[in-house]
Amino acid sequence: MEELKGADLSTLVEEEYRWEAARKIVNNKDAIVNDIMNSSPKSQDQIDRVEANGDNKEAIEEMLEVVIFKLLMTEFSGRNDDDDLSDELSVSDLYSEVAKKGAMVMAQRVCAPRDMSAPAAKALRAALLSV
Repeated sequence: MEELKGADLSTLVEEEYRWEAARKIVNNKDAIVNDIMNSSPKSQDQIDRVEANGDNKEAIEEMLEVVIFKLLMTEFSGRNDDDDLSDELSVSDLYSEVAKKGAMVMAQRVCAPRDMSAPAAKALRAALLSV
């Protein structure tokens, strides 16, 4: 996953796969949030989840919104030259640590082809690791 950090998603994955990954998040948002904060997982219990509480839930939800936005953009590299988009491309400082942990949990939990196609999973992991 290290090679995906800071990558230009548009050169890594075609648009259709980025859209596939974004749709999966939108259609499964509640389940994803619950999985990231699940204190008693039935599988992959070695992955340290985010503590379940209201503030952390808000952080995870904000992180997912940022990831969706990044998937739907043509390029993200961790740099943002457009000041108008800076809020949409990053998680607020208040939530950044929890959001990063949640993104790592989700990146580890994504399974292709169970959850989505391999190219969509690659796009999703790149977006998650850019949070």
